[in-house]
Amino acid sequence: MSSVASTQSTSLAGALNSVTNATTDSGTPIVSGPKALGQADFLNLMITQLKNQDPMNPMDNEAFIAQLAQFSQLEASNQLVTLMQQNNTDLQGAKQVGLVSLLGHQVKLSGAMVQLGNGPASVQYTLAGDAASVQVNILNAANQVIRTIAAGGQSAGNQEVSWDGLDQNGVQVAQGAYGFSVSANDSMGHAVTATPVTIATVTGVKNDASNPMLLIGNQQVDPNHVLEVY
Repeated sequence: MSSVASTQSTSLAGALNSVTNATTDSGTPIVSGPKALGQADFLNLMITQLKNQDPMNPMDNEAFIAQLAQFSQLEASNQLVTLMQQNNTDLQGAKQVGLVSLLGHQVKLSGAMVQLGNGPASVQYTLAGDAASVQVNILNAANQVIRTIAAGGQSAGNQEVSWDGLDQNGVQVAQGAYGFSVSANDSMGHAVTATPVTIATVTGVKNDASNPMLLIGNQQVDPNHVLEVY
């Protein structure tokens, strides 16, 4: 009786081991790697353990209660993961809905971008000090200079120059978003820091799996770069 009972008595750990270390009929181990067990697998293993326990030496109540607690923890963990995934989906959806409300609005962004529409575009920046000479370069999507504008001397503070939408050869470029850079020097030839300011109109919202993006013309902008909304 004891030998039969010992072969039939199967602990939960043994049942888990039999799942992950199965063998073929010839005795050759099947190497399949660890298997992720779910709620149903855990319950089936517990039922199997109860069916195969020794009637003369049944499972200890404390051990059974401990395994029930493990089962409850597994179920709670699965529910928590599902809830977190749902919350993440809801947050992304709410964020996208919030961004839709910005359509058609002008926004102030960190970064150097100028939006060319039907008329001249305003290139804005802030000078840290008085500058004897200021030069603004308009950049295309490949970050190449397509137009250089000499702005002359300007005082410290918020400044802007107007770009007529023409390239260096006097050819009208397509409407859309362009980059720009500013170089400034004082009367002694020392560089003056110029901080770009972008004010543009939001034209669309792109649904990205990780982070919805604002569209300004043909440029994608991270909503975290929005400083002000007008």
